[in-house]
Amino acid sequence: VQGGKRSGQIESLISKGQAPEWLDGKVSECSLMDDATAQTTPYELTNAMMDFAVQHGSTVLKGKVEGIKMTEKEGVVNGVIVDGKVIEADCVVIAMGPWSCMAEDWFVNFNVPMEGV
Repeated sequence: VQGGKRSGQIESLISKGQAPEWLDGKVSECSLMDDATAQTTPYELTNAMMDFAVQHGSTVLKGKVEGIKMTEKEGVVNGVIVDGKVIEADCVVIAMGPWSCMAEDWFVNFNVPMEGV
């Protein structure tokens, strides 16, 4: 997907089902990866996963993560610091996309590997 003024070509591709309908912004050109690759909007996917988690007992907490709480001896994660308050946890997933490396400051002697496409 490439930004710019939306072209008639994009309109034509969408109407033929050759481009995803969510290309509703200013898109000048696009292409599908292949016929077998699913495509979704990140916003819709994130909200669907969040809704599913809530329906199955999860709680959504909005706030700013300020750090990770770890045991002193073993260095095991046992919580997350959100807006100055510790939220206990036995597992923490760092899922900040390309910004995940910013979480390195939350850990002692630990590098967050950056791998990708």
